[in-house]
Amino acid sequence: MIPITKARREWFGALVFSENPGMTVWVDHARADALGIPSRRDLRPGLYGAPLDVHFALTTRCQLHCPGCYALLEDPGRDMDPALARRIIDTLAGLDVFTISFGGGEPTLHPALFDLADYARSRRIAPNLTTNGIGLDEGVARACRTFAAVHLSYHSPADMPILEIAASALRQAGIRPGLNLLVTRETFADLNSVLGWARRARIQRVLFQQFKITTRNAACRQLRLLPAQQGALFATIRRLSRRHGLMPLIDCSLFPLVAAAGVSRRDLEFFDIMGCQGGNAFASVDVDGMLRPCSFWPEPLAPAAGLDAATWYDHPGFTAFRASRPAQCSGCALVDLCSSPCRLPGFELTEGPACFRA
Repeated sequence: MIPITKARREWFGALVFSENPGMTVWVDHARADALGIPSRRDLRPGLYGAPLDVHFALTTRCQLHCPGCYALLEDPGRDMDPALARRIIDTLAGLDVFTISFGGGEPTLHPALFDLADYARSRRIAPNLTTNGIGLDEGVARACRTFAAVHLSYHSPADMPILEIAASALRQAGIRPGLNLLVTRETFADLNSVLGWARRARIQRVLFQQFKITTRNAACRQLRLLPAQQGALFATIRRLSRRHGLMPLIDCSLFPLVAAAGVSRRDLEFFDIMGCQGGNAFASVDVDGMLRPCSFWPEPLAPAAGLDAATWYDHPGFTAFRASRPAQCSGCALVDLCSSPCRLPGFELTEGPACFRA
């Protein structure tokens, strides 16, 4: 399997993507010209010409019923049509999207998951997988070699026995997974033990994700971090990551909490904490093949199979999403670093620190 390497021109210069070693590099126009990356005249300052990564919700089915799950639907569960998925992959390939992140629901329940991952790779898009790990035995783990990255999800202490089996199977297949760790009022107390396990499981990268309130899980606000936990979160992540030798990645929605806790500009830049990147670096496709600016956004905007430059730049839904920013941002000393706090309706920080630092 030949690792995917590709580049595309952007308004500031260009992006260069490498699957192995895994990296995305920003270069200026002089370097882009030296690398022979073709120029484009349709680019607009401040916006990428297309998303870097697109999240694919392949199914609404899942074996778990986690409290507060934003993806749960009232119907018994649906899968994305494979033919539609291939058309969307073709569209994204034409836009030079770098990665597709297959998720759900639980994507391993989709019967065409691995075929679609192979198809994305054939179109020079690196496929990623996020999974709860249920049923991930040695055979499934070997099939996961087609993915550029595999991320296991941790939502509660009850997940640990499943993740131990899945991580072991992936190691046997030569895959070092990442860990997506949902930080809630419950899991905050377990961060040290979870990261200790991650080190022993030879997991190097941990994405710390905030529990987000949406129209589907508003009744589960009790899972939000307590004020004291909010204020201590970044220092706790940094201390424990150093203790266990892990690379911490910070969810975009955590910028307000991190900034309000007095974290330095240097640390914000070092850990690449920059606020919401939905509708710019990232976009999402739901199980019906409709575009959303992020996986949590309640409103579908347009058919993903028809995505083109005009839709990306000028669709009213994308334009309104990108323009939305709380009024208090104008008084923030870090506004130049933060593209915006989380734009989800009702996501204001009503507990703990405010979402800006004057």
